[in-house]
Amino acid sequence: MNSNHQMFFIPWNIGMHWTLVVVAPKKIIHLNPLKGRPIPEEIEQMIGRAFMYIGDAHQYLGPWQGIAQANCPRQPKSQECGFYVLKYMTDIVARANPNRYIIEDQKAFGGKKQYDPKTEILPLQRKWIEQLMAVIHGDD
Repeated sequence: MNSNHQMFFIPWNIGMHWTLVVVAPKKIIHLNPLKGRPIPEEIEQMIGRAFMYIGDAHQYLGPWQGIAQANCPRQPKSQECGFYVLKYMTDIVARANPNRYIIEDQKAFGGKKQYDPKTEILPLQRKWIEQLMAVIHGDD
C-alpha cells in the first residue's frame, strides 16, 4: 500500500452470498447487497488480524477502527448478489474520486437505492455470459 489513492477490492462469498470489502485510504468498508446484514464477526476479526501484520497498513489506514458499512444499492431479489458486487466495483473505479464516492453516508453511490435490472444489471450479466462462453469455446 503505497498511495492515498490506491484501493483494494476483496469480493467475499459468505455462505452462497457475495459481498465486497474495500480497503480504501483511511477506511475499510463493507458493501453488502442485502439490507441489514453486517459483515460477519469472524471476517471482521480476520481482516483485523491481517491488518496488524501489514507494515504499511497503519500509515495507510491509521489505527484499526473496524469495518464501516457502506450505504450502497441493495438487491431486490436473492440471486443478484454477485452481479451487484461486480457493479459496485465497476461504479467505484469509474469515478474521479472513488474513495469519496463510497464513503459519503447518504450520497454514497449517488444515493441510489438499487440498480435498474434492465439497464444496469442485465448488460453486466450478458457480458459475463459472453466471456464465459468464450472461455468454454477456447476463444481468446
